Amino acid sequence: MRIPLYRQVREYFLEGIHNRRWKDGELLPSENQLAETLQVSRITIRHALDELVQEGLVYRIQGKGTFLSSASEGEPIIFRAGTKDMHELLPLIAYLSPRLHNDYMAALLNNIEEEISARQHFLLFSRTHENQYTEKAKLEELAHLGIKGIIIFPVDGEIFNEEILRLTLDSYPLVVIDRYLRGLETNCVCSDNSGGAFQATGHLLSLGHRNIAFISTNIQGTSSIEDRLDGYERAFSEYGFPVRPEFFLTSLNVGDEQNKERIRDFLQANPGITGILAVNTTIGVQIIEAATEAGRTIPQDLSIVFFDKIEHLPFRPTYVKQQAEDIAKEAIRLLFDILDNPNKKRTKVDLPTTLVQGFSTAPVAPVN
Repeated sequence: MRIPLYRQVREYFLEGIHNRRWKDGELLPSENQLAETLQVSRITIRHALDELVQEGLVYRIQGKGTFLSSASEGEPIIFRAGTKDMHELLPLIAYLSPRLHNDYMAALLNNIEEEISARQHFLLFSRTHENQYTEKAKLEELAHLGIKGIIIFPVDGEIFNEEILRLTLDSYPLVVIDRYLRGLETNCVCSDNSGGAFQATGHLLSLGHRNIAFISTNIQGTSSIEDRLDGYERAFSEYGFPVRPEFFLTSLNVGDEQNKERIRDFLQANPGITGILAVNTTIGVQIIEAATEAGRTIPQDLSIVFFDKIEHLPFRPTYVKQQAEDIAKEAIRLLFDILDNPNKKRTKVDLPTTLVQGFSTAPVAPVN
């Protein structure tokens, strides 16, 4: 059985105490220093130290740090984490997000924090950096810390990792944003991804585009991307035009530096493409850069619609707007419904999107 990270860190401290690495009353290294030395998160360090505080081996002084207790008499425990009284004083809700790279993700965080504050709770926020292993470790640590509830925007390329499944099956207070798992009752709040993609693709079709590419990260396992592909295909069916599978580029990897090169090669191999639906802003930026390198101008040669707004572009884009404020409100409502009634039936909430027309789309150019 794998030993939890915080337990391994605790053993590191116990070994140091036994070997007199620190003297009685000595200030221990800071949480940041320990996290860097041991290559773990600050949450893991804090969890290990919390146990040592409760055992009387170390003590904390607010604003000064953590000290080794006296071997003979011990020191008073200044701060004891994990007690009922502390949770009543600092009721914590955690929010995990893969990144904060655009207005939508930042707005989600801001609105979640506002909604939690309005309920006299505090927010613990952490990024998972698009890494499934980091996400799993942080979920484990937060559950061990006794956080009252967790809101998570999962990493791309998965439905849910095993820790989300475990917490869900254990009826832990958890709400998932942007994702859902078919067949498992989980509190989740999603945009109408299929409807948004349908609007975006229909907009391009109404401008006369027929060769419209769908470009995304790996589809399998990410319900939001699967739904966006469904909306794309549904629009072609509604407008009476065939879907061209050769215009799918759906195997890009999150954060892969080679994505732009692969998009450029894809555009050069398919010069007939006149429109693109980009599954997110990261891919959208890479498409713009790749199109420029391939000698394609926007929107004269290539019309693009994105999911979410992209800042710092030389033009105002056409994009599918997700309602960050409403998503945050629904996520907090569902979470506190569970906290008030743990047996409450889990719910999936779908919220509408809006197509915002800008200057990254134009009627298809006539063929000379």
